[in-house]
This record gives sequence, C-alpha cells and structure tokens, in this order.
Amino acid sequence: MIDPIVAAAKQRLKSMQNVPLPFEGFVSSAWEVHRRKLQEALPSLETVKQVIHYGQDLRCSGFNHRGDAGDLAQIANAARMLKIRYPGFDFARWPVEESPLSRPETLVTVHGKKASSIMFWHMQMLCTIYYWVGRSAFTALEIGSGLGELAHYVKMAWPKVKYILCDLPESLFQAEVFLEATCPTTSFAFLPVQHACKLQGCHVDVVINQGSMQEMPPATVQWWCDFIDRTDATVFISLNYGNVPIWPGPAWDLIRSERPGGEVLYTSSDFWLTIWKRHDPGIRMADLV
Repeated sequence: MIDPIVAAAKQRLKSMQNVPLPFEGFVSSAWEVHRRKLQEALPSLETVKQVIHYGQDLRCSGFNHRGDAGDLAQIANAARMLKIRYPGFDFARWPVEESPLSRPETLVTVHGKKASSIMFWHMQMLCTIYYWVGRSAFTALEIGSGLGELAHYVKMAWPKVKYILCDLPESLFQAEVFLEATCPTTSFAFLPVQHACKLQGCHVDVVINQGSMQEMPPATVQWWCDFIDRTDATVFISLNYGNVPIWPGPAWDLIRSERPGGEVLYTSSDFWLTIWKRHDPGIRMADLV
C-alpha cells in the first residue's frame, strides 16, 4: 500500500512531466541521468522511508554526500571544518538534529542528539545565514534544494522562516516527501524551476546556493544570476564544495570569476556589492585529517 504522502508527491511530479524547462540544455547531462534514474525507480518507491533513503544514497539521487556512521573520519572532518569556520559554534545549543527517518547507518549521537556528516556540512550554512541575515524571521529561497535537509534544519532553528525550495521536479518530489514526513506541522513552498517566474514580485530576503550552481551548465548559472537580480533579496549566499570538479572545463567557477571551493556572498551583476569573498576560507586538507 502506497503511503499517502508519497502518492500526493508522485501526483505532483506527474503533473510536471510535460512542462518544458526554461530552455534546451538547462540541465547538465549528469543530472539528466539522475532524473531518468528517479523516473525508473518511481514505481518501487511506495513508503516515506524508501523515498528518503533513495534521496540519501548518492548513487541514486546524486545530491547527498552523507557518510556512514562507521566513517568516523568523515564525520570528524565535517565537524572540524565547521569549528574552523565558526570557532564559537556549539552544537548542543542549536535546536536541530537529524531525522529518525534518515538512513540509520549514517547516524551518530552527539550531545544526546542524532547527527550525521552531512548535517555538520549544512550547519555551516545555518551559521552563515545567522551571521549575515541576523534575525530569526525572514524569507529564504534555496536554488537547488535537493532532499530538503537544509530547509529542515533552518525551520528547526527558526520556525518563523518562510522557506521556498526551487529545484527540478524530480528533486522536489523527494524533498516534498522528506519534509511532509519530518515537519508535518510546518509549511514549505515547493517551486519547480519551470514556475520560478511566479516568484517575481514576491519578497525574498536571502537567496541560497549550496553546491548546486557548480553542477549547472554556464547558461543556466547565468539564467539564475539574472533571475536573482530581479528579486528584492538583500543577501545571496553561495557555498560551493572544495575539490569538486564543476561542469565542464577550467578550474574556475561558473559564476563570473569565482573558483570552486569558495564561500561567497557574491556579486552577480552591478546590482550587487561583494561584502565577503574567500576561496576555501581558512581550511586546508591537512587541517582535516
């Protein structure tokens, strides 16, 4: 018997099947593969756990880099990277923890709370949002929201936040199931990229890119930069992974002159003022082993 949450999400995904993307070539060839994988796996995904565990398997979803609990080095490195960037960080004081629906082999207990390597990665973004936005009630737009785990942690930390997840329909299917199951009393806005134009005229305080733009073709990155320029957002936080190849070509970021691995509050056009920009800020691989 299919879970009602999964059935509803499948119906919404089906409704987007024939809706064209903004332009041909909007999605990289690698992500076309993951879209096809999800469509092929869809008939076998009937329970919430099946969908979540699919999304948390990098080989399937393509967007979740969580390590197993037995890989203590990866978990320690993720936590240590967080402490390097934010020395005053105290996990015990943050009202966030992993979902019990997550893959159990990836969970550890820290200060009496369930955690994972990917959770400590997301905590870097939470700390960055806290530092630059400076308040607990705001509207956030995440471009390339994946499974929705960052949205989950943000709403746990700041329940008054209005959160908009914008991604490919196949990714939003997984995010909808995850968030409906883990945050049943909390509302989110799920926006397929095909309908991103509906945000024009809507208020947004902060736009978030966490490792998504590095996986997009250059024309798609430019499309998003132009889109962000048309919002009234006052902060754009762009965090791209260090030591991860980007689509395709030389070792520089697809967004103007940035190189991969930088955490950037960045200028996409003359409308933006760069107020903080560093490449792999304060972190060397030697620090993490």
